[in-house]
Amino acid sequence: MNINRLIGGGYSIYKKCLVWSGNPDEERCLTPDEARKLISESGVWMLRNCYDWDCGEETNFWHIVKTQYDEGFYSKKIRKYIEKANAKFIIGIIGKDVMERQGYAVYVAAHKGYKISAGNIMSEAEFINGIRNNDDSYDYWGCIDRDTSVLQAFAIVRRQDKRAYFETSKVNPEFLPKFYPMYGLYDARNRYYLDEMGYEYVDSGARTVTEHSNIQEFLIDKMGFRKVYCRMKLYYAPWLGLAVKLLYPFRRLKVLPLAVRNVLKFEEINRQ
Repeated sequence: MNINRLIGGGYSIYKKCLVWSGNPDEERCLTPDEARKLISESGVWMLRNCYDWDCGEETNFWHIVKTQYDEGFYSKKIRKYIEKANAKFIIGIIGKDVMERQGYAVYVAAHKGYKISAGNIMSEAEFINGIRNNDDSYDYWGCIDRDTSVLQAFAIVRRQDKRAYFETSKVNPEFLPKFYPMYGLYDARNRYYLDEMGYEYVDSGARTVTEHSNIQEFLIDKMGFRKVYCRMKLYYAPWLGLAVKLLYPFRRLKVLPLAVRNVLKFEEINRQ
């Protein structure tokens, strides 16, 4: 469901939260009245408003972005890892049919390998329906084992206005210690969108709340991404705002459900 009310596109619903679905550099600061109206009209629980893209100072929120492909950035070790990945896997854009047949096994394996829970795992039917419902603006990238022809890592990319948004990446952790699939996968995507297609930037997502992987640190240290700082405010439906206010002092208690703790972590960022 899209709520197209504002310039540059609008907001869409993601897990009971309204998030900007246009280019992140086009979102503007909402007034409290505008935010409350959007929450009321859409029936969501909360709204995330990010604005002042690339504001030039450290703030409470950021995106991880790369604007130029430069193979010379890589250290000798990183180049070796990329070579290993390409030797083991065929890396490139794959069809929806491959994602539907083989993607779910990678998704499940990746979640089982997380040190910190990333929340509930989708059913196979939900996973496949999500792929089928994506329009033609989505690309699917995969690492296919050259020996077995089995998909062992994938990434989903959304293209919009000469920008590429890396929405999710999953890898079978069995292949991480030896074959470095994520090095090859990120290098291939960066090269394709920035060098071959001439996109303005690739965006690997915003600051995370769950912190179930170290992907952002990996991208900054190893792949030449940087933090693009912006400002972020959260707005809540009245009942949730009251619940957050009451529970916030107890946000570190492990007895609270994971979903509640994640909302309270988000509120902690909101107060920074």
